[in-house]
Amino acid sequence: MKGSLLRLDWATSDQADVSRREFADGKPFPHMIIQDFVRDGKKLDQIQEELMEETFYEKANDLFSFHQSGDLAQCDSRAVKAFVKELYSPEFRAALTAVTGIELSDNIDLTSSLYRSTDVLLAHDDELLGRRVAFIMYLVPQDWSEEDGGSLDLFTVNANGKPDRIDKRITPCRNSFVFFEVSQVSFHQVAEVLSDNKHRLSIGGWFHGAPVKRPERCPAPARNPVLSSCVDSIACDVPLGSKLTDADLSYLSGFIAKPYLTSKTQHQVAKQFEDESMIELSGFLSSQRLNAILRDLPAVSKDQWVTVGPCNERCFEAFSSYPTSNALTETRAMMQSPAMIKLLQILTGNAVHITSTSSIIRRFAVGHYSLAFDNDPDAQRISLDVCLCLSQGDEENESGAVIYVDEEAEEPLAVISPARNALTVVLRAEPGTMRFVKYVNHEMAEPRVDIDLTCDIDDIVDIDDGQ
Repeated sequence: MKGSLLRLDWATSDQADVSRREFADGKPFPHMIIQDFVRDGKKLDQIQEELMEETFYEKANDLFSFHQSGDLAQCDSRAVKAFVKELYSPEFRAALTAVTGIELSDNIDLTSSLYRSTDVLLAHDDELLGRRVAFIMYLVPQDWSEEDGGSLDLFTVNANGKPDRIDKRITPCRNSFVFFEVSQVSFHQVAEVLSDNKHRLSIGGWFHGAPVKRPERCPAPARNPVLSSCVDSIACDVPLGSKLTDADLSYLSGFIAKPYLTSKTQHQVAKQFEDESMIELSGFLSSQRLNAILRDLPAVSKDQWVTVGPCNERCFEAFSSYPTSNALTETRAMMQSPAMIKLLQILTGNAVHITSTSSIIRRFAVGHYSLAFDNDPDAQRISLDVCLCLSQGDEENESGAVIYVDEEAEEPLAVISPARNALTVVLRAEPGTMRFVKYVNHEMAEPRVDIDLTCDIDDIVDIDDGQ
């Protein structure tokens, strides 16, 4: 269209068939990239300048971390307003329909996003009632490269319709326009931005249309089989109120720092747990035991760690082999021993009766995380979470932190930063409390390694009254 702001030659009568094939053949799901999208470079610069005058709001949770503008449909800046008007014009929507085969409405839905170093948006499919085509236009510096991060990653899906692996990485390119069909398989992410001095600025949103009736997703296994293979579950038969015997103390002293085996410290810890429903015990292991674990960790071979997904729920490594001579697995066994169950019940003021435990050894390197997700079986019950962290993090940076959230609370219930040799005990007293491990970014000095124990409980004994 002569005099237009945006390129439309990709949808003209002699090019539409080529574009249709390119879009339909896009892997792993239909998509297309248009270069030099805004025809006039000066007008593109004006759009960017006006966007940078807008207010950007911080957006952060388990899934993402970035800054976002308000609704650009309400923006009065001249260049941005002209861009939005033409992008959602009947002519442009007709061009998209000609290529995608999807009828689109005039519903305007777009914002600008700003990603700085360590910002990320993890795997999701964009599905929401009425969203039919998603788009991104990049306003990154001209010299943006693969090394700067921030790629748009497209995932394949497995037999259960879950994101499986990254099939294509699209490096942001200034003045390029990417669009794809929103569907049950359109899983994608924005990879972590790695550059300290370049910002990933974009305009993104959706074209809406009539909602599509989707086929029901394949039912996923109740438990991820790879994850389950790395979990050790043990039933417990330790009566509430059981005291530590001399044999128990002798066994535990080979692992745990002496102060935590004294009645005085145990009473103090139990009082804190009564008040807060959580405790964090620094220096939990003896120095000899901690040093033995830290010596053994580098010797663990790569094939003993397995990656656990799917990516829209979690991405970390779990230890899959249990040599009895390994200090790490010996400590894991100790944490599920009857003596340790007695100690945990004492440290919680005998307020919880533990009936079974499930343990896993986890490793979160750069790019790893776990998410709070619908139908998480661990969030559907009351439990006692016990986590022994073996790595050191940064309290000012939530990278690798364990975060507890409730759907009804605006702020996290608890944020527990990685601290080497700290044992945290958290009571999830009501179903619906979720937890996640915050995405580990490239600034974290070492991977987060922990022994994570979930304790099923059948009773909470008047914890608020200290009974």
